[in-house]
Parts: sequence; structure tokens; C-alpha cells
Amino acid sequence: MASVFRRRVLSDVLWRYPHLTMLRSTLAVLAIGMTLPSGAQAPAPLASPGGEAAIEGMWLSEQEEAAIEISACDDGVCGTIAWLREPFDGDVAKHDINNPDPTMRSQPIIGLRLLYGFREDGANRWTGGRIYDPSNGKSYRCKMELERAGDVLRIRGYVLTPLLGRTTRWSRTNRAQLNSMSAAGSGQSP
Repeated sequence: MASVFRRRVLSDVLWRYPHLTMLRSTLAVLAIGMTLPSGAQAPAPLASPGGEAAIEGMWLSEQEEAAIEISACDDGVCGTIAWLREPFDGDVAKHDINNPDPTMRSQPIIGLRLLYGFREDGANRWTGGRIYDPSNGKSYRCKMELERAGDVLRIRGYVLTPLLGRTTRWSRTNRAQLNSMSAAGSGQSP
């Protein structure tokens, strides 16, 4: 029982402070040593069950205002806005008007890369990436974790440390569900 508690505490510490990579590897070795009977060897590390494929797909934002399609890309794992509940300002498609780069302000919101640079960091966890907030034009460090059998994606955007951030949860969705939401409201499917 104590070894399970130690592993859970260690896992929680490592998840909250991903920048401690050197300490993480040292603690992981110690944790394995603490939980093995004397003379036993540690098993080979396993890849996470789903890997990048587990996170890939369509995700509906917490307020159900946007859907983000997450997939593998050159940077690791990326996400682009694929659907908006309200894609237009009047008769004009919404654009990235708050982007700090004036040349990017004419870019449509649908198709905008929102998540980028994520790498798998253990079972159902991705770190090292950034999330862009088109409502204020700022990018934040970010980490993501699958919850509830892969149907919920917990996203933590932060400045400097995860303690200085905000968490949101996205739910897995699909094109058919988005099309029905579009038909019921004013949203458009791409």
C-alpha cells in the first residue's frame, strides 16, 4: 500500500512540474527501486496504450463554442480550429484580429493552429507544447492529459509554471455531432 502511495505522489509531483526533467528521471529510477523486491529487475518501459493516436480526433471546447481537430504534425501533436458555433461577424468570416503579428490578422479563425509542439510524456499525457488564445492573441505553455477513458481532454495553459495557469476540459466529439449543432444553431461546419 505504501509503495502505491509513493508512486502516486511521485507521479503527481512529476506531472505538476514537467520542467524538472533531470529530477524526473532520477526520481523515476528511485521509485522503481523502492517498489521492487530485492533481486528483481525493473520491467522494460512500456509505450502508452494509445500514444499520439489516443489524443487524435475532434474535441469540443468546454463552452461548446469551438471544435479543435488534434492530429500528429511535424512539431509533434498539433490542433487546429475546425468548427465554430458562430463563425461569422455579420456577413464576414471571423479572423485572427488580435494576433500580435499584423500580417496574420487576416487569417480566418477556422483552420487556425491553436495547439502545437506537444510530445508524449507518459501514458495519456502530452507536454512541451503551446496553446494560442485568439481572443487575446497570446500563446501560453501548455500540457494536456486524457481523462475518463479518453473522452475528456484536460488542458492546462500557463505562464512560467503550471501553478500560474488555467485549466479547461474538452470533450471528444465528431463531425456528425457538430453538424447537428450547426443545424440547431447558427454555426457552420467547414
